[in-house]
Amino acid sequence: MGGATKPGPGTDSQRPLAKDLDLLRGACEALFLLDADLSIRWANPCAVAVAGATLSALLARPIEEALETDALQRSPLHQALEEDRAVVGVPARFKVREGKWRAVRLTAIPIRSERNGARSLLTLVQVAPPAPGPEEAPAWRFHDLIGKHPQMQALYALIRQVAPTPASVLLQGESGTGKELAARALHAESPRAAGPLVKVNCAALAESLLESELFGHVKGAFTGAIAEKVGRFETGNGGTIFLDEIGDVSPLIQLKLLRVVQEREFERVGSSKPIRTDVRLISATNKDLGRLVAAGHFREDLYYRLKVVPLTLPPLRERKDDIPLLIHAFLARLSRDLGKPVRGVSRRALEALRRHNWPGNVRELEHAIEHACVRCQGELIGLADLPRELQGGEGLDEEMLARLDAGRQVVLDRQLLERLLRENGGNRSKTARMLGIGRTTLWRRLKAAPTQPSPHA
Repeated sequence: MGGATKPGPGTDSQRPLAKDLDLLRGACEALFLLDADLSIRWANPCAVAVAGATLSALLARPIEEALETDALQRSPLHQALEEDRAVVGVPARFKVREGKWRAVRLTAIPIRSERNGARSLLTLVQVAPPAPGPEEAPAWRFHDLIGKHPQMQALYALIRQVAPTPASVLLQGESGTGKELAARALHAESPRAAGPLVKVNCAALAESLLESELFGHVKGAFTGAIAEKVGRFETGNGGTIFLDEIGDVSPLIQLKLLRVVQEREFERVGSSKPIRTDVRLISATNKDLGRLVAAGHFREDLYYRLKVVPLTLPPLRERKDDIPLLIHAFLARLSRDLGKPVRGVSRRALEALRRHNWPGNVRELEHAIEHACVRCQGELIGLADLPRELQGGEGLDEEMLARLDAGRQVVLDRQLLERLLRENGGNRSKTARMLGIGRTTLWRRLKAAPTQPSPHA
């Protein structure tokens, strides 16, 4: 088995499955197609992310090396090839960043090429749900931030560098890019992680209410102040305070914030007694504070105090390769919360999501996937399940789009089943056992579609 010649990326042994595999690109699980010597011939985006490498770096590489695992030598993968039968859900483990081990389950189905008889293995790697601290997450996930794009990786590195210091941080970026998630990561990575993280949306409150919310007030300070109130700078003592939409605060609040930043003290509304506070200040804005300073709408001295370390979150349109990873994370939560077994998106749906410009960024994508998850009737989100503005259907109504997606999947399922059935000499019982399903289920799937795709599929 070790002396077999590895086919290159463009050889005939790959072509019979090319269209089939294309439909599996949007699956949430890591899928690998292996040659008979267990070298990688193809991998979907989730598999590339799990392996922590580019697709070109994975091709023709032994899977034992790519996953850095001690559980694949003389493993279920060899067993599946040697005994010519499927293995399902076998526990294993592999290494992730910083030498930590991650539990997985392996499923492998032997496939024989119709053209040249070459044997290969379609392998599913299901990553067990983590209970992890941030160090056990894959390289593309940092706390609740998700992305393997170089801009995101640079952001993670800068957060790790800045978090242990007391320096004020200004988070910049368009709405929906994840500034609050970055603030949480900064707090979690800091020595103040055991203390409170207090969030204030500065744009949601009028000036008088925001002043009371930030600094508190004494009884009788103003009409309606029937009791003493503790402000956020007091409750956040020893922790972190996150001021979202800082560009919307009034000149009065800017002046009071400057005193807190400079002197670490403030006064409650209606009181002259100074109160000391020890907080780490993180601010966020989707506005250009530099322009607001130039226009006289924001204090220059406060601006430079807030942006000791500026961090910018990139818009989603600049890192569209992260879309499959984000979808995977959203579906893992939504399928659980909604009680629906949605596992991935179809090729056409993924193409539509990649085409969109995402003015609302990651938040807009999350809402689109939630919309699609609610509408989806199966395990795979189709183009018709997406919000209408994302479909780009060119005149096709939703029912027709749904039929097209469903038709492609049924034809794919039938082609794979017929291939396995031929390899087993027409023995339905053996084929059903290989797939881990009953003979009746196999028969129903074979009857679900015509042998050839319809002209409209």
